[in-house]
Amino acid sequence: MKELDKVTLSDGRTGYILEVFNDGEAYLIEFETPEGSDRYDDAVFEAKDVRPAEAE
Repeated sequence: MKELDKVTLSDGRTGYILEVFNDGEAYLIEFETPEGSDRYDDAVFEAKDVRPAEAE
């Protein structure tokens, strides 16, 4: 996976890769937070918790 790819997180949220760390060991993902104080948030996730999003 590479920057700007749409992904699904292990908890079911979808987002976009902003940065790839250590050749894909971890990813900085931006995701929507409709219930949060901001519209978007981001966090780092290990590769095991990220998979390519299903084609729509």
